[in-house]
Amino acid sequence: MVSDVYDEDRRPLVHVAADADALGARLAAAFVDAAQRIIIERPFFVVLPGGNSPMPFFDRLASDYRHELPWDRVLFAWADERWVPASDRASNFAQARRGLFNPLGLDVRQVACPVPTELSAPGAAAEEYERRLRDVWAMSDGRPDWVLLGIGEDGHTASLFPGMRVDTGAWVVAVEDSPKPPPQRVTMTWTLLRRSRQLHIVATGQAKAVAVREARQAASDPVRFPLHGARRCEGEVHWWLDRAAAGEGDQRG
Repeated sequence: MVSDVYDEDRRPLVHVAADADALGARLAAAFVDAAQRIIIERPFFVVLPGGNSPMPFFDRLASDYRHELPWDRVLFAWADERWVPASDRASNFAQARRGLFNPLGLDVRQVACPVPTELSAPGAAAEEYERRLRDVWAMSDGRPDWVLLGIGEDGHTASLFPGMRVDTGAWVVAVEDSPKPPPQRVTMTWTLLRRSRQLHIVATGQAKAVAVREARQAASDPVRFPLHGARRCEGEVHWWLDRAAAGEGDQRG
């Protein structure tokens, strides 16, 4: 069973499901619905997270919606990337390739815009990644259509960690001292993420409950709570939670 709850200002929309699998099914359906409405006119531009949060979503897309979309008209990018080779199992790109692209039989050269971790340093990769995104997304006014983010137990999202101040107008920056290994990363910033037409945040498990509550209810402080950047999103904002992450007996977290 899924419960949909609007906040008082009708943003964001909160979806609560019994477990991660049920949540993944509903999230996949929402993705396909959004894609079908845009693909008739132009490619559908998507930003994916890393970590374990998207795996049930990937599984549902690959199993239930394999033939529901012209997948060569969906172009994927990543909210962040670890500074490892694209073939490394720790790579967010490699995870999506294993969990989504390969099961769907997709040619990654056609559907993926990965962080260029083959370059000399994270700073150079951040600059080149932003250049590529600006070029590819030009037909959508520089806005991603559908962004999916996770949240860590510490409240981080993408590679934006609590206490990290990003005073720049750049879409993408290098991270040299991540508190989680590896220390070097490349991440999108809220300068870009807040431009999304639809922003979706997914969290499952009781270990995420405190971080979810703070991200949704604490007074705005995007340095301490990185997901507070979503409060300035230009498009729709959706939270996707299982009952554990939402807080037992309180679907609104």
